[in-house]
Amino acid sequence: MGPLLEYGIINPWTTVAIGLFSGLFFGVALESAGLGNAKKIAAIFYLKDFTVPKVMFTGIVTAILGVYYLDILGIMDMGRLSFSATLLWPFLIGGIIFGFGMVTAGL
Repeated sequence: MGPLLEYGIINPWTTVAIGLFSGLFFGVALESAGLGNAKKIAAIFYLKDFTVPKVMFTGIVTAILGVYYLDILGIMDMGRLSFSATLLWPFLIGGIIFGFGMVTAGL
């Protein structure tokens, strides 16, 4: 939302409303599809069910295409986006701890 907010296209409260609405919609959609089920998530670690990673990958590609087309239409300048550095080791260690916890909990 940074460039849209910076250009004055939307105000700060609009970003909060958009974030709440999209988060709520995303959560309801995931739960309705059964992707919030702990057994379905644990099945990823056992290499049995790859539904959740497929859905997440589709969401990532959709977001990338959305930003790309917003840039093409002149609504948002992709060059003004900034990204924080990826902290590989903390993410990797956190993911291992999370996965180990889910598998040992028997979910």
